[in-house]
Amino acid sequence: MSAGNVKLEGSGPFYLRTVEHAHATALCNTIQLTLFALVEGKGQTLVQIETQMTPGAAEELANALLRATSRMQ
Repeated sequence: MSAGNVKLEGSGPFYLRTVEHAHATALCNTIQLTLFALVEGKGQTLVQIETQMTPGAAEELANALLRATSRMQ
């Protein structure tokens, strides 16, 4: 059974629906980021999207997320 598909075609940027959950894990020399985003198909389904990044990129992302969320409060 498929939970849904994400197909990226053409030139970016690529936009996904709202990410409902996120998780990060340290793997050797990289950080694995797992996002669970809503996609439409037969109703709305959460699809797992994984990517790896350098520790520096992960730190930049963490800082950017903290700045963004602090502006929302």
